[in-house]
Amino acid sequence: MQQPHLTTVKPLPPVTGTTSAIPSRGLTKAVAEKYKVLTSGDKVSLIYTVNGKPAAFKERGLVEKTFKFNGNAQTELFGQAAFSNGGKSVTITEGEFDAASLYQILGKTYPVKSLPSASIGEKFIKHNHLYLSSFKEIVYAGELDDPGRRAADKLYSAFPDKFWYV
Repeated sequence: MQQPHLTTVKPLPPVTGTTSAIPSRGLTKAVAEKYKVLTSGDKVSLIYTVNGKPAAFKERGLVEKTFKFNGNAQTELFGQAAFSNGGKSVTITEGEFDAASLYQILGKTYPVKSLPSASIGEKFIKHNHLYLSSFKEIVYAGELDDPGRRAADKLYSAFPDKFWYV
């Protein structure tokens, strides 16, 4: 008997590259290592992890702004595995490079994560609610465009007492 609503998950393609500084973004090798950013030629692979294991990666061009998402982690925060749960605050950005750069600018002291995209939905909120609730403050450093504002509205609705939009 065939079961409805079952989907096949494709295996993650191999991720290639090395961890190195990314001068065009001003990122040090140490920050690239912390955020699991691999460089290969004119592209980078931004690794999303679940339970410490790669679940997906976004390939992004360094010269041209091209993107390709591989895997199934559209509900994960980029950089989540780089920091422990809970604490005073967490900052969330819209872009992976934004998260790594802000972490570096803030003295490599405060946790900074990134949304997989500004188009988050209820599935993302539900999946991350317990994790984000473990922080006293959630600071959103998102874009001021329509998708960024919609993401801010969704996060505020879920965390009205601890949400800050900067």
